[in-house]
Amino acid sequence: MPQTGNVPQQMPERTLAWEILAWAETYIVQPDGEHAGSPWRFTNEQIRFLAHWFAVDDTGRWIYSSGCLRRSKGWLMG
Repeated sequence: MPQTGNVPQQMPERTLAWEILAWAETYIVQPDGEHAGSPWRFTNEQIRFLAHWFAVDDTGRWIYSSGCLRRSKGWLMG
């Protein structure tokens, strides 16, 4: 299922991302800036990206074998 361009809006049917996201938001803190030391929070775009990155098919095999999300330094999603 090749994908080019932006991260799909629709979430994948099966993904291991929910456990990974929960762990990260529990144990990782914002390293710098005005929210330094606060629990890490993912943007909606990052959540969608990780949901697709860790998506599996009905046999448990990874759907994607490569991927890249590029944004300019300082990118803020409006």
